[in-house]
Amino acid sequence: MPYGTGETFFIEEVRELLSRGHQVYVVPRSPGRRLAHSLFPAECLVREGLCSYRVVRDALGVSAALPRSIAAAARPLLQVRSAALRMKNLAVVPKALWLARLATRLKADHIHCHWAGTTASMAMLAAALSDISWSLTAHRWDIVENNALQAKVSSASFVRVISGDGLRLMGSLGIEPRRIRVLRMGVRIPAGHESEIGRWTPPPSPVVLCPANLVEVKGHRFLIEAWRILRDRGFDGELWLAGDGELKPSLEKLAARMHPDGRVKFLGRVGHERLLGFYRSGIVSAVVLASVDLGQGSHEGIPVALMEAMGYGVPVVATDSGGIRELVNSQTGILAPPGDPAALADGLERALTGGTNSQHLASLGRRYVAEHHDVVSIAATLEQWFQEAVAGQVARGTLRVRRIGNPPAAAGCAAATLGEPVASFFRRKIQPGLERLTAAVALIGFSPVLAIAAAAVLLETGRPILFRQTRVGRNGEPFSLFKLRSMRVGPPGSSITAGGDPRVSRVGAVLRRYKLDELPQLWNVVRGEMQFVGPRPESPSFVEPGNALWRDVLREKPGLTDLSTLVYRNEEDILARCSDPEQAYREEVLPRKLALNASYRQVRSLGADCKLVLLTVRYSFLPYGFDPDRIVKTFLEQV
Repeated sequence: MPYGTGETFFIEEVRELLSRGHQVYVVPRSPGRRLAHSLFPAECLVREGLCSYRVVRDALGVSAALPRSIAAAARPLLQVRSAALRMKNLAVVPKALWLARLATRLKADHIHCHWAGTTASMAMLAAALSDISWSLTAHRWDIVENNALQAKVSSASFVRVISGDGLRLMGSLGIEPRRIRVLRMGVRIPAGHESEIGRWTPPPSPVVLCPANLVEVKGHRFLIEAWRILRDRGFDGELWLAGDGELKPSLEKLAARMHPDGRVKFLGRVGHERLLGFYRSGIVSAVVLASVDLGQGSHEGIPVALMEAMGYGVPVVATDSGGIRELVNSQTGILAPPGDPAALADGLERALTGGTNSQHLASLGRRYVAEHHDVVSIAATLEQWFQEAVAGQVARGTLRVRRIGNPPAAAGCAAATLGEPVASFFRRKIQPGLERLTAAVALIGFSPVLAIAAAAVLLETGRPILFRQTRVGRNGEPFSLFKLRSMRVGPPGSSITAGGDPRVSRVGAVLRRYKLDELPQLWNVVRGEMQFVGPRPESPSFVEPGNALWRDVLREKPGLTDLSTLVYRNEEDILARCSDPEQAYREEVLPRKLALNASYRQVRSLGADCKLVLLTVRYSFLPYGFDPDRIVKTFLEQV
C-alpha cells in the first residue's frame, strides 16, 4: 500500500504478479497528488483519501454492524508503547474499516502490505474483520518503530523482511522468527547477452547518477563534497541527483557554493521508466549512493536503485551502511566507509577509470542481481507464500472468499459477510432520518419560492393551489403525491402530459419547465413516503405488479429524482411528437425508464445519489448543455 512516487520499488513485483494472471489491487494508505502507478493498469489502483467521505461513511456503517469485532481486533493497536503510536493507529482505523469492506466487495483472497507501521495496522484490522489472510513486508525504519510489531507478526500468515539486516533487527526486538522470512526485493533483469553488457566503457565526460530522495539518510552532502574532490583531481563530468525531498534547498545552496560551474544537476523526481532509460542508453557512467547510518535503525536496507543499475551492467559505488553490504561487496561493486567524502571520491575514481576491472565488476554485479534479485523468481516465491496463506485460512475454516486461481464458488457469501449489512444498515437506519431532516430544512429554505409560486397559481387559475394524485409507493402501497397545480381546473383528461397540452396554464408552464411544481413533494419525503433518489412513482394504471422489472422497482421507496427522470427531463417534448402520447409512454418511454432504474441500482452509491441530485437541480434551472447520452454514460459506464 504505497502512497507516493518515492515507492516505485514495488512496481516490478506487481507487474510480474499481474503477468502471472493474478488480479492485484494497490490501495494507497494516503494517496498524494502524484502516485507511482503509471507502469501498471490504472484499474489496479484504488485511490481513496485517508479520511474521505466514503471512508468515513463506510467506517460508520461497519462500526455499527460489527462493534465487538472491531474492539477486539483493534485492541493490540492501542496497547503500544507510546501515545504517539496510539494516535497514529487510531488515525487509520476508519480507513481500515473501509478497507475491510472493500476487500470483501472485491472478493480478495489475501491482503499484503508494505511497511510494518500504520499500513500494517490497517491491513491487520481489515483482515480480521473480513476473515481474509494477510501478510506484510517490513523494511527498516518501520521495524525500529515497533508499532505493535509482535501482535502483527503473530496475526499475519507470514512476515517478509527484505534483508538479513532486517531479520537481525527483528531479533533484537525479541520478535519470534517463526513467521519471518527473508526475501529480497526484485528487479526486472533486462534482456541481452552478458557479453553485450560487459562492453561498457566510461565516456570521456562521465555522468554519475545518484537516484535517491533528498533526505539525510542518503548522505548527499558527502557526495557533493566527494564530487568537489574529484573535480579538483581533474575529472570533467557531471553529477546528477535524481530525487526530491526536504533537503533540496540546502543541498542546492551547497552545490552552488562548491560547484559554481553547474556540474551538479538536480533532476527532481525522475519517473521509473525514464530512470531505466538512462541505463539502457548508456549515458550513465556509474551509479552512487552515499548513505549514512543515523542510528536507532535509521539506515539503508538493500536499495532497489542499486539493483536496477547493476541489472543493466552499470558499475555501482556505495557506502557500507545498513544492508548495502548484502548487495555490494568487493565482487559486485565498490564500497566506501559512510560519511567519508575522500574515500567516496576514491571509489568513484576507481569505477570511472578502472577499465577492465570496472567492466569485470559491472559484469559480476549484473550476474549477482540476476541470480538473487530477479523479480520473476521473487514473484514466484511470493505467489507460493500467498497460496499457502490462503490455503491455511481455508484449513482453519475462516475463509469466506474464493481461493487463488479457483472459480469464485463462494463469491456471494463474501459480499454478504460485510458489505451488504453495512450498506443496508446505513440505508435502513441512518439515511431515512437524514433525508427527512434535509427535506424539512429544504422546505423552510424554499418557502419564499413556494409562496410566490402559490400566489401566482392562485391569481391565474384560483383554487386549489396544490394538486394531489394517487401514486403507487413502496411494496405497492398507494399514497398521495403533492404538486403545485399547473393545469386549469376542468374535467379530467389523459394522465400523460405532452408538450403544448392546452390544459397547462401559463404559470404552470413556467413551473413545469423549471420543475418547481415538484417542490411540494419534499413534504412526501418528510412524511417518509418518498426519498430523494429513487424510482419515480407512477399512477396505478401504469403499474404492472406481475412484471419482474416492476417488482424490483416496487421494493424501493419512490424518489424525487432518479436517473430516468434526469435522462427524460424533456419527456413532454418527446411525447408531443407522438400521435398517441399515452400509448408511446406506456410502450416505449416507460420500459426504457424501468431499464435505466434497474441498471442504476447495480452501481448505486451515496456518492452517485448526491451527484444525481446535483445534476437534477443544475439542469432544472440551467438546462443548456443537456446531453442525455453523456449522463447515461457517466453513471452506467461500468454496466
